[in-house]
Amino acid sequence: MTLCDSKKLIRFGIAKETIQGTPETAPDEYVYLVNDETIKFNRAFDELKPASSRDLMLSTGLGYTTGIKPQIWALPVANGLGHLLAGAIGSDSSAQLGATIAYKHTFSLEDCLDSYTIWTKSGIFERKSTNNKINSLTINSPQNKTVSVTADILGGRAVASSDFGTESYTTLNPFKSSMGAITFGQAGASVRSNITEFNLTIDNGIQIDEGIVHGQYYPYNVQSGDRIISGDLVFWMEDDDEAQRFFEGVETDPTAVEIAENPGLVSLNTKFTGPSIATPYNYELEFDMDSVVLSAFEYTTNGTRIGGRTSFRAVKGTGTNLLVAYLTNTRSTDY
Repeated sequence: MTLCDSKKLIRFGIAKETIQGTPETAPDEYVYLVNDETIKFNRAFDELKPASSRDLMLSTGLGYTTGIKPQIWALPVANGLGHLLAGAIGSDSSAQLGATIAYKHTFSLEDCLDSYTIWTKSGIFERKSTNNKINSLTINSPQNKTVSVTADILGGRAVASSDFGTESYTTLNPFKSSMGAITFGQAGASVRSNITEFNLTIDNGIQIDEGIVHGQYYPYNVQSGDRIISGDLVFWMEDDDEAQRFFEGVETDPTAVEIAENPGLVSLNTKFTGPSIATPYNYELEFDMDSVVLSAFEYTTNGTRIGGRTSFRAVKGTGTNLLVAYLTNTRSTDY
């Protein structure tokens, strides 16, 4: 090895596993990473201290787990976004739009999550891990910036590999905040013009150590725990409606003068529209929640403007969609 090999150039590949825990032989998609990927291996030890000693004596190492935290740009096709959405939410079904090359992928919540083989490659190592599941996924659209997606991936066996292959990447630009349209808090309302930031987190509550069974020293069966879907919206405060909406939680113009004991639920839809695929269809990324409870609100000052930040959590209300996501691109097969 030369010192040049140690330069931090990290490559990333992903493929859904046909059989959970059985490694795939080649990446399905290669992924542009926004920043340095975190790769961590954790091994447990029993801490043994005999009565005759003040010092710990460690047993043979117990089971180990792997953790990978990539951050990617929200590119509309061939950059892992569809796999991460399917892995975090639960399932994907695709449908062709008209007689065009455009396909709309619908991601619906499921309790049983797919597993993935993940490759990481640099100048000094190539490795793949199996039985990976998406513990959490955060979609972040800051003011006047590119949309990014950060995943917390937990998995099992990690081995040296040589099947990363030759990577190829899409030439499309990622979604960005200027492509976003948000409707919030008023049924049938027009697109908001005062929202500056949006983020959404899907947390699957995986307890990775639960997957280590007798006869294995890495997770054999990784299952999701309690699911939490939450996020934040940041506003310019043109009036006090956003605070009043937090007070009472209504889909009409809010009029509250104090915080309600039992606030109602509101709807939230966020949609990013990219370039044209084939008339009249565009690359799109959309998140729809029928019922969210507003869990916190704070006034902020940003430059010369009064602002506000409201936090929300998706709940099972009167609507049908706790969360459903859509991705329109040119991929014809399900993720």
